[in-house]
Amino acid sequence: MYDLNINVHLYIYMNENLRENIIKTASNVFAHYGYAKTSIEQIAKELRKSKTVIYYYFKNKYELFEAVVDNEANQLKQKIEEEIKKQCKASEKLKCYIQIRMKELKKLINIYKALKDEYFDGIPEVNKIRRKFDEEETQYIKNILREGIKTKEFKIKNLDLTSLAIVTAMKGLELPLLTHENINLEKRLNYLCNILFYGIINKE
Repeated sequence: MYDLNINVHLYIYMNENLRENIIKTASNVFAHYGYAKTSIEQIAKELRKSKTVIYYYFKNKYELFEAVVDNEANQLKQKIEEEIKKQCKASEKLKCYIQIRMKELKKLINIYKALKDEYFDGIPEVNKIRRKFDEEETQYIKNILREGIKTKEFKIKNLDLTSLAIVTAMKGLELPLLTHENINLEKRLNYLCNILFYGIINKE
């Protein structure tokens, strides 16, 4: 007997798999050529599909780039979550977040370019990506700090400002940390953590 449901599920699976392949291929092409020099034609050629296939899933290059950046952001979140789960204290979770975030961000070329490349300044679609990343990051830091307050590890008067200050400090260190190959990243990040902890760790 012909089972329509099997074919429907197979169709959905194949479509999802193809979308993932498009994003993966586009990620490599964007990383190699940069956003400005990448075209849908190049991505289609690398994918060995027609442009029509890509346009079926994505309206334009901006939308595809956003999917690529979202995918890299999810990879970053997953890696951070894996490492933070190994920590018990809020102070160790915060330190782990900062270290993993900075180390892994360097590997995710497209999201880093979206956040930092001046070429994207003023482009609404990319500004939306930046705001979303900043908001999620600030909220994540805030959750860790809130946990530390409950366990009396942290003594914080203004949770919102402290979260924002930590995110700002990380963003300020991105350029020198991620563009120089010969620096001691571990040492710099430990120093950053020590500075951040001074005044928020409750020594009472």
